[in-house]
Amino acid sequence: MKGASVEIIKVGGSFLSSPESLGDVLSLAKSTQKAILVLSAFSGVTDRLQGIHSMGKASRISEFQSIVSWHANLLSKSPGFHSEFPPDTLADGLSSGNSQNGGLLEWIGNADHDEFLSIGEKLSALTVSEYLKYHRIRCHRIFSDDLGVTVSEGKEGRTIDIEATSIKARSIIDSLLANNDVIVTTGFFGRGTDGRVKILGRNSSDYSAVGIAASLGHDRVTLLKDVRGIYRADPKHLPPGSHHIPVLSYMEALDICRSGSRVVHPSAVELAMKTGIQISVRRHGDTTSGTLICKNQGTASYLKG
Repeated sequence: MKGASVEIIKVGGSFLSSPESLGDVLSLAKSTQKAILVLSAFSGVTDRLQGIHSMGKASRISEFQSIVSWHANLLSKSPGFHSEFPPDTLADGLSSGNSQNGGLLEWIGNADHDEFLSIGEKLSALTVSEYLKYHRIRCHRIFSDDLGVTVSEGKEGRTIDIEATSIKARSIIDSLLANNDVIVTTGFFGRGTDGRVKILGRNSSDYSAVGIAASLGHDRVTLLKDVRGIYRADPKHLPPGSHHIPVLSYMEALDICRSGSRVVHPSAVELAMKTGIQISVRRHGDTTSGTLICKNQGTASYLKG
């Protein structure tokens, strides 16, 4: 596998928010020769799962079924999809590896916090891959823990073990890309050394994408957002017409991301700086704009005011 020929693109929850957003993912897939899509959960789903986990077993299962039906309904209403999609098909995609524990619903009722929150990204990957396959895109879906993303725990919290992930993920990706044009995987979680699902923290799919890129020996990652790039502060609090910053050094990007801009997770920038990976931050469809985070100095005047 040649890293330069395969794009690694993180598709965030703010991007995945409606049936129409699946059409955007389809156009994205068609615009690439080979791609690994690292997905977040659909907008609002992780927050909902967080609230559901504290419920009793029966209520948790009922709410889980409601979330699965929501994803199936979204798929049924997506552009060019001409049939009702059965929720059971999505649920079956989650059941792999859980049947020996008494079935999917029994697993849902007893899942620990991290396993339960990972359902959002898993349903996202299942929904997107079903849509792409429906439109004849050669794609394969694999969850990040099955891909080999390995999570270590230390003084600095949970991090992706790049070396361990590389050993497992490279051969898997090479094999899958031999027969597929798009690999759909998940951000946000991996598998711990104890064999259990471990989440990397809220809003950590940026970090997951950079971690997967580093493990595969790639030198560039694209983060798709709902804004044109990185601004000097949180773009939600800036006046209309504010300009994004076209180029930033790693340190400049870290300073901005740590001091109020919520566009890119700081841990993603830290890992990119350590491994020399360039990060392109852009909105879908804006192929000539965005923000490039790299070793070069950015434009300091953008950081003022």
